[in-house]
Amino acid sequence: MQRAIFSEDAVFSAARDIDGLDDFGDPAFMQPFQVLLAAYREAPVNDFGASLLHGGLVRSLANRARIEHWFSQCPAIDEEKITDPIIVVGMMRSGTTLMQRLLASDPDHACTLGWEAMEPAPRLGTDPGDTTVTDPRIPVAEARERQARTYTPELFAIHPSYAHEAEEEIMFLADAFLSHVPESYCDLPGYRDWINNQDFTPAYRHLYRTLQLLQWQKRQRGEPCRRWVLKTPAHLGYLVTLLNTFPAALVVLLHRDPVTTIASGASLYSVLWRLHADVVDTDLVGRLWMA
Repeated sequence: MQRAIFSEDAVFSAARDIDGLDDFGDPAFMQPFQVLLAAYREAPVNDFGASLLHGGLVRSLANRARIEHWFSQCPAIDEEKITDPIIVVGMMRSGTTLMQRLLASDPDHACTLGWEAMEPAPRLGTDPGDTTVTDPRIPVAEARERQARTYTPELFAIHPSYAHEAEEEIMFLADAFLSHVPESYCDLPGYRDWINNQDFTPAYRHLYRTLQLLQWQKRQRGEPCRRWVLKTPAHLGYLVTLLNTFPAALVVLLHRDPVTTIASGASLYSVLWRLHADVVDTDLVGRLWMA
């Protein structure tokens, strides 16, 4: 099962079926996508875990295609400028989520909301400026939050995600297939070794374009286009690329005792790995976090 669903044809076909779109944007994503596919084919996950990973790949491709569709339909999106964001960084489990949500609570700031994070582009055939109807992405995100509370309470307690609160932009990097998100699901030594030597510039270009689209949507809804508050712990490893993308950014760096932080991060990864596999080597998780 796993090898079949992780074929290029299977993933692209499933992504095309969602909206019927075939333009997935900058082809720089193809090499990391192919490396990740190969790693997933060897991943130590069960059938349910494999299905979750396959769904994530399909969603990323569908997001990319939908973003390209809106850019082609509305050229004004490309004129949006993300000028001087506040960007919270720090080791994972160092309080970055709390800091982002605190800063984003300022009405003079803007952020990616939970319901925007998984589907940053509007559904086809909808009007992003029509505030008289509920955006169809919102009830989906609300249902996802309820399901997380019910079926994965341990994970929700460790890292709660809310449909209507600030959310980090790590998934936009994942949609470029250059991110450390896949490593949070299972052991991927081939992908991990490869990605550690890659230039993340294409992922940050995709991040910028996604934020342009989100800002344009806020403008369509009549919301002021305020200063963005961004947050992703993984930015800490790519600060040069981050600042090349956002030269006027204000970076907020959080610190927490690494002894505590590493243990907390390993605990989170262990919970996530158990969602995808029957057996999890917690010693391996610990060694990876130490590295």
